[in-house]
Amino acid sequence: MIVGLTRLSTFSAFRHRNYRLFWTGMLGSQVGTWMQSTAQSYLVWELTRSALATSLVTLVFSFPSTVLSLVGGVVGRDHDVPAADRGPGAVDDRVVLDELVVQRGGDLRAVRPADVARRRVEQLDRGARRAQQPGGL
Repeated sequence: MIVGLTRLSTFSAFRHRNYRLFWTGMLGSQVGTWMQSTAQSYLVWELTRSALATSLVTLVFSFPSTVLSLVGGVVGRDHDVPAADRGPGAVDDRVVLDELVVQRGGDLRAVRPADVARRRVEQLDRGARRAQQPGGL
């Protein structure tokens, strides 16, 4: 092992009280969102017995976070926020979308939402790991 590098534990961030509060709050929020989505889909299924109607409810429920975040990132290019104002480890959707568009040969239509989600998670993970290292922020 290289001297000076410390082994990072997967759950080492949970040693910090603020992170535990943030994590449990986000967990509760996500569970509530999943319950709402499931209940809405179930209600539409019970009322219509239509797979198409149920699918449309799910599509409409996820549309804002899936599609409008991409559009907002592209539109937001004109209103640049300095990195210091975004905070450490912030995900810049413009960078994510730009990188994916370049990888897809400049065609925005070829960028899949799953690619964007994976790239955002990678950026957040990189920022979180950097923050855990001594002097990382």
